Amino acid sequence: MAVYIAVLATFDTKGREAEFVGERIAALGTKPLYVDLSLDGSSLPSEEPVHSPGTGDRSLGPEAKRVAMQGVVDNAAAALLPLVKDGSLRGLIGLGGGQGTWLFAEIAKRIPLGIPKVLVTTLATRAGTYLEGSDTIVVPSITDIAGLNGLLREVLRRAAGAVVGAVAVASYRGAPQHAAVTAMTMFGVTTRGGMALKSALEEAGLDVAVFHANGNGGMMLESLIEDRVVASVAEWTTTELVDDLLDGIATAGPDRLRAAGRAGIPQLVVPGALDIANFGRRDSVPERYRGRRLHEHTPAATLMRTNADDMRVLANSMAAKLNASIGPVSVVVPERGFSELSAPGGPFHSAEADAAWIDTMRAELHSSIPFSTHPHNINDPEFAAIAARAFLELLPSTSV
Repeated sequence: MAVYIAVLATFDTKGREAEFVGERIAALGTKPLYVDLSLDGSSLPSEEPVHSPGTGDRSLGPEAKRVAMQGVVDNAAAALLPLVKDGSLRGLIGLGGGQGTWLFAEIAKRIPLGIPKVLVTTLATRAGTYLEGSDTIVVPSITDIAGLNGLLREVLRRAAGAVVGAVAVASYRGAPQHAAVTAMTMFGVTTRGGMALKSALEEAGLDVAVFHANGNGGMMLESLIEDRVVASVAEWTTTELVDDLLDGIATAGPDRLRAAGRAGIPQLVVPGALDIANFGRRDSVPERYRGRRLHEHTPAATLMRTNADDMRVLANSMAAKLNASIGPVSVVVPERGFSELSAPGGPFHSAEADAAWIDTMRAELHSSIPFSTHPHNINDPEFAAIAARAFLELLPSTSV
């Protein structure tokens, strides 16, 4: 069976550069598969370089262009996914300016994590906003991708080598290869207890992968659960839900905490860092929150304490998601603070706000889901031990 690396670009403006990348891939022993992302192109894979007919997209109005761009994404993803599934497509490399970067990013998000992806872009410093939830390697183009030159040729040569090398060492081939992994979420202010939980689970024989609950980490986790790479999850830190509610910078979107329930995998849920909304520099905190309790975690990270009203809304939302789970769930709660900041005497200590979440969750959570509270802070080793026992009780005996 032939194997390919897809080369994605808007061939009406970057066709020669894409062909150069394909030539380098071929020289390294893998077949390129060209995908034209031009709005007037086919967006279908071709084993020969595509010569897009022109630049008709420039005449489109804003709404027509948006529809056309979404159509390119849908067509390209629909064409590539079967090739991923049958094992013939082993990697992707894209070239992009503003439009091409967005198109590649949207397609890359639909390709399973673990398939190597490289993007050469003029927007390297901003590409992360497009690529959230994707495992794409970003390569700055240095020059504009507007004709080959000595600098760009070297960038493209190395990028082609990077994707070929990544494909050569990748163990992932379309279907998940590590379906026994246990995922766990953690944040700086929940790390001490989280590391104790991780150690306890590893001592029980589990392969634990920690995800940073910073927005992108939660998106990655949800995607891996959907791809059946994760067999169980310890949601030690659920702070991304706060940021989705309060417009913080660490949101993972409204579907956070849904994938595990839909997949039916065991999940332990702890209200880790639900006391915190995350913002950037202090002057970036929205005006409506300036009167709230704030804490400068670093000069570039300002945290805001959630209040009792926030906590009730969060509890209602979380209970609804967990009640819909088709697999085993357990909720374990530290009564003496959901982070190191809300421990008694800490800058975010608020027994009233924490109690609002606990009381609402207890009332709204389905009676079939175990719910327990414990007189500890989340970072106390005793609480980590309790959480570990609760998690292990959820697992089939054959999994540990």
